[in-house]
Amino acid sequence: IYKGKKVISIILTVLLLFSTFSFAITAADAEAIADAKKNAARNGITNAEFFVGKAEEVLPEFYEKNAESDMLHPDVIVVDPPRKGCDETLLHTMVDMKPERIVYVSCDSATLARDLKYLCKNGYELDKITPVDNFCMTVHVESVAKLRRKMC
Repeated sequence: IYKGKKVISIILTVLLLFSTFSFAITAADAEAIADAKKNAARNGITNAEFFVGKAEEVLPEFYEKNAESDMLHPDVIVVDPPRKGCDETLLHTMVDMKPERIVYVSCDSATLARDLKYLCKNGYELDKITPVDNFCMTVHVESVAKLRRKMC
């Protein structure tokens, strides 16, 4: 959902090459979106849509306007929010979209815990969480959490 100039964006771009599904990538940074569009064109990726704006504003609006779109019922949602974590409006929209899995990449364990609490109270269970020490000479640790929708 969030797009930046991080490694995760590159990995997701590679996944787009092998997918028949549509993807929406959102960033508040217009330059990041312009770069993403160039990279998509350069790599022949035609199944992605890019939006400039805050994910917590863009995705709920897109969801409301496109109730019948296949993009509104994804198998997986990947979020890589800034340190402040996901806005509750975005979390609510993600839950409404009912993906089978959510992958949450976080650079702040406190906001990750807060957001996991919300998701777990709203139909998801934590399947796995892994710390990733990308910056071993600093105190910063990324975490990757995999959630799956609870079976009733």
